[in-house]
Amino acid sequence: MKFVESDMDFSPLFENGDTISIEASKHRKSLGEGIKSVEFISLQHENKLFFVEGKSSSPKPDPDNKQKLDEFLDPIVEKFCHSFQIYLSTKFGIIKDKDGEFPLSLVDCELSELKIIFLLIIQGHERGWLMPVLDCLHKKLLVQRKIWKVEVVVWNDEIALQNAFIEPII
Repeated sequence: MKFVESDMDFSPLFENGDTISIEASKHRKSLGEGIKSVEFISLQHENKLFFVEGKSSSPKPDPDNKQKLDEFLDPIVEKFCHSFQIYLSTKFGIIKDKDGEFPLSLVDCELSELKIIFLLIIQGHERGWLMPVLDCLHKKLLVQRKIWKVEVVVWNDEIALQNAFIEPII
């Protein structure tokens, strides 16, 4: 089964069964309008919980026009924050996963032993453009980084392919 989003094939994330396509889930949709989410939540290597957002493009970082980057990243920050809250409310049984879409490994894992990673993957983004995007996300997600020790990562499709998060689209 293929999981293509933002011109990238995320099928490798689903090989171990520890991933939910949260954006497409009935669980997230049942919460109604205004609740945004990343594409996937995935437990990798038993202790790294990734919140993965994929984008097919982004603006080139321009130090003279930070507003364009802010406008691109603000909805992504909202998706990361909403998705993390959906995950926590599901894990703690505040919102019931009536359809059983969340893999048990995501719900039963020990939160204190997890490394939580907000991962943005931008298809076709040049490596030299990643750091300005990461710097901006670090500032926007300061609260989550301090309180929850969230790690923020920005990759392009080349790095995602090297790390086996995506595979070439055939």
